[in-house]
Amino acid sequence: MRAAVFSGCRSRVGSNARNWQGCSPTEAAARKSKEKNIMAMRDKIEHAIQNQPCTVKDLKSKFGGDRGSDRKVMEAVDQLVHEAVICQRQGVFFTVRSGRADKALLCKVVKLGKNFAFVMLEDGTSDIFIPGRFTRGAMPGDKVLVEKFEHPRVEGSDEGEILAVLEEKNDLVGTVRRVEGMLKFVPDDCPAISMRMMRDCEGGAKDGDKVAVEILQRGNRQEDHRVGVAMRFGSSDEAKRCAKALLYAQDIRSRFPDKVREEAKKLENAEVTEADCEGRMDLRALPIFTIDSAETKDIDDAISLTKTPEGGFELGVHIADVSHYVKPGSELDNEAFHRATSVYYADQVVPMLPKQLSNGICSLNEGVLRLAFSCLMRLDKDGNLTSDPGAIEESKRILPTGYWKGSGMAIALDLAAALLANGSCGTDMDEAGQGSCTGCCQIFIAFDPYMFGSKEEIQGMLNRRVKAADASHPEREGSHVTCPGERTVSTRARSMADGVNVDELVWEQVQAIAAGNLETEDIASR
Repeated sequence: MRAAVFSGCRSRVGSNARNWQGCSPTEAAARKSKEKNIMAMRDKIEHAIQNQPCTVKDLKSKFGGDRGSDRKVMEAVDQLVHEAVICQRQGVFFTVRSGRADKALLCKVVKLGKNFAFVMLEDGTSDIFIPGRFTRGAMPGDKVLVEKFEHPRVEGSDEGEILAVLEEKNDLVGTVRRVEGMLKFVPDDCPAISMRMMRDCEGGAKDGDKVAVEILQRGNRQEDHRVGVAMRFGSSDEAKRCAKALLYAQDIRSRFPDKVREEAKKLENAEVTEADCEGRMDLRALPIFTIDSAETKDIDDAISLTKTPEGGFELGVHIADVSHYVKPGSELDNEAFHRATSVYYADQVVPMLPKQLSNGICSLNEGVLRLAFSCLMRLDKDGNLTSDPGAIEESKRILPTGYWKGSGMAIALDLAAALLANGSCGTDMDEAGQGSCTGCCQIFIAFDPYMFGSKEEIQGMLNRRVKAADASHPEREGSHVTCPGERTVSTRARSMADGVNVDELVWEQVQAIAAGNLETEDIASR
């Protein structure tokens, strides 16, 4: 109980006597009782706000209920604000000493699931993940006040809780469902949630009807909300028939031709084999995830993000390898070309490919082996894409030997050449500082590839590797990815036809050496 100062009363002799302030003993007692009640209400309100920031609506629902109680709540709130015990922001009351009002962010709910929500900052710059128990019954479109967690569960992510709902969006569209004998409303934009319909507010709606509703009573959870039908659109089956008619008019067919279905049936319950994995990178150790809803069946893309030992990042974008199963010129390929895309409408989809592929072997489902095309991008410590050797070298990502290519086979070849030729390795040349070719050693290794298989087998393997290189995307538009030795062969052919093109400076150096001038500058070190 807080100490209070109120007008003192001095009684005088006689029932009609009044004190020096014109207050009778009866009035003084009543005033004292009122002040006592206000002080008790102040304590209750302050305690409630300490635990959770509250709106006037929250406080009245907790401590009010009738006109007199609501008035006491407002009088207590006014006193607490006047004495700087509590403060308000956007109609939400905080305790001053908590400092939470300065951290509160104005947001809008943009996505709602069964156990989560996403809110967007008022300026649209970023979104914040809200775990289910911190959503406070907020709905998509609601304007809310949010506080971010200082220590989110996922490092680097923005997570928080909704402190209060400032503006409610109570108009929703969805479907009526009968569950355990009761009519419930399932919103279109969050089908994992159902709300009870208030009696006498059902508007003649029946199970399966498409309706527009208004939230008439809000609870602490979305499932606790109570709704009433504002408009009935008719049976959802009727709506589906109308949608099908529109699709048919646009030559969009849900049924696939017989030949297409026959091809697709061969892939029903298909699994990835060891032969399918040959020549592919194994990325099963990566934390790969999708951002699709739990209801999504055709998951065709996924992402991954891992930290590199050097403090940078590796971003992976993974796309289902449909081309492994849909061969050029096949019935599936021709049908996909005709359809061009999947068509999404309401709560259904007309897929580009039959479900055996779109929902099966070509869907990146959790916990099963799948084939994909993956793009792995290296990012520097600031999150910027980089292929600059200097940036890679600066990051200490590699060993000195071999420079920015200094890993694996490059290091092995560098050391092997130095040992076999009794020459200098890359590190020796770095320490000498006399140019990359000073003291450089060369080795030549030859072997007969046909010792390891038939000519047809070896040549077939080589052809496949060359074809794979030719099909690769180059770093720069207009360039071409080549295999080792390809450019040398083309240069030799060009030199045999047109002669060897020698740089003027190099030719001058050769002539100087031929004349006996051995002090000629090594231009190769420039």
